[in-house]
Amino acid sequence: MAKMALNPAAPEASAEDRLRQVTDFFRERGTWVTVALALAAVIVLGFRAYQWRRARQTVTASEKLATARSLQELEALAADYARTPAAALATLRIAKIHYNNGNYDAALSVYRDFEARHPNHPLRETAELGRYHCLEARGQTADALAGFASASRLRTDALSGSDGTARRGHPDWRGFPGPTP
Repeated sequence: MAKMALNPAAPEASAEDRLRQVTDFFRERGTWVTVALALAAVIVLGFRAYQWRRARQTVTASEKLATARSLQELEALAADYARTPAAALATLRIAKIHYNNGNYDAALSVYRDFEARHPNHPLRETAELGRYHCLEARGQTADALAGFASASRLRTDALSGSDGTARRGHPDWRGFPGPTP
């Protein structure tokens, strides 16, 4: 295959020569170029399909969570859509239903499971407090009291600065109009 000179003084290749160079290139490497482009297209389309499916599952799970009225519906949602945010919320609702029905052992188990599966979830503290309420309802008041005290201490530390004053940038900080301290 002839190479084009980069010398500006050299005569420019004719359109026929350029066309011959392109056809020669595709004769030599056309299969590889086609396979690479097809593979790239499959990867991009597959990734987009995956994203669309995940988004659709999230919407469907949220809709089902909004209309779920029974324990069975919530349990099915939590199982069928386990990788969606709605599943975590359904799990907390399941625990609350068990607690409200007086089934403290089941509620305690669901709260513990939530904490184990979602250690960094924003509602993990809710599950922790639910667990302490279950302990209290089961008559384990000393354990419940220790848990509540621990949670209260952690919460106070998170809200306070090193000097004990409320931290202004914290999401739970409730400021009042007027000058800042």
